[in-house]
Amino acid sequence: MYDKRDFLKKADEPKNRSILIVDDEYTIREALKMFFENKGYNVKLAVDGREALDIIEKEDCDLIISDIRMNRLDGIGMIKRIQEYSKKIPVIIITAYPELSTTLDAIKYGVVDYIIKPFELKELEEKATFAIFNKCVVNDEFCIKKIKEHKLDFLSKYSVELRTPLTSIIGWLKLLMMEEFGKFKPEQLEVLKNIEKNVKKIKLLIEDIILLYSLLNCEETLKIQEHNITDLIKNVIDEEHLDNIEKQRIEINIFDGVEKLKCDKDKIKRVLSHLLENAFKFSFPNTKINITVKSFLYDKEDYVKISIQDQGEKIKYLNKKILFRKFFDNNLLKEKNDHKRGLGLGLTLSKAIIEAHNGRIWLEHTDELENSNIFSFILPVEEKTYKDKENNTDILYN
Repeated sequence: MYDKRDFLKKADEPKNRSILIVDDEYTIREALKMFFENKGYNVKLAVDGREALDIIEKEDCDLIISDIRMNRLDGIGMIKRIQEYSKKIPVIIITAYPELSTTLDAIKYGVVDYIIKPFELKELEEKATFAIFNKCVVNDEFCIKKIKEHKLDFLSKYSVELRTPLTSIIGWLKLLMMEEFGKFKPEQLEVLKNIEKNVKKIKLLIEDIILLYSLLNCEETLKIQEHNITDLIKNVIDEEHLDNIEKQRIEINIFDGVEKLKCDKDKIKRVLSHLLENAFKFSFPNTKINITVKSFLYDKEDYVKISIQDQGEKIKYLNKKILFRKFFDNNLLKEKNDHKRGLGLGLTLSKAIIEAHNGRIWLEHTDELENSNIFSFILPVEEKTYKDKENNTDILYN
């Protein structure tokens, strides 16, 4: 893991960054000027908020370090006025009076940090470096590109290391369950089956995380082929290792003569798997899970629509649009299921997969159904040659 300060140093040397010091005490201004110039920063000085605004109006700076109590225009007044210039400049305030109301005002108007007098220069340097780094991340395309490269580099380098030990564990477990090393009692075999089941869950979770970031960063290639939709769904149900009772709870209905689906089979199976898992997790006992497939016309184009309907506690309508956010905890919507915790990754990954296919996914608005939730997604009948990720979200919400 790289250190933020080391990364900033590599991405953009301090000599290319400027700091504005605003303080009515001469000794503090000059001491800070000398300290940061020795570190390689370009330093500007102002005796109060008004002089600082004159400087900001004419030239840019990467960070403001300001006292609060000053003549003519104090620190908070200056911070409020900075917004008029539409400049997002991080501010660190220096104060001898850390009052709660002042601190809250400062945070409200964009202060990123504060330091209390007397302070260590080393501590202020760390806060300044971190504030400039964050500004760099938000505004500097070079830094954004570098962070993306680091993230993808991490995934590519360590995905094998994450998968390999789990694959080995699963292999040894299979040999144990085949009783290659001796006989086991039935209860011991049951324990091994539970271990194998949970190790496979961890392996799938790792693969989901890697796949999600690959899709979000457009690093994943889809293998689009035509598949029989009934076979695809039944294949997912069989691979979920559901017992006979649970399999009987699933009802599949296919309308409009829909037979084929053009998609990346393995990825759409992950979507169906996550949606089915959620349906079983939150449905009331001994209720049906309905899978419906039909044709769908959207934006004057033909799609195939697949819906999975549970019979459980209804998700609140106000929360529908945040369900697909990264790592959103869907258990927050269902207070009675606190024991069924998860990372909230399934819906996020499903959304990324469907959008990579130029499709849409949403939770339907079902006022007429008191205890039911329907998750639906659509995929184009004909493979599209474009991708419009910016406009994919929330289009189909009622």
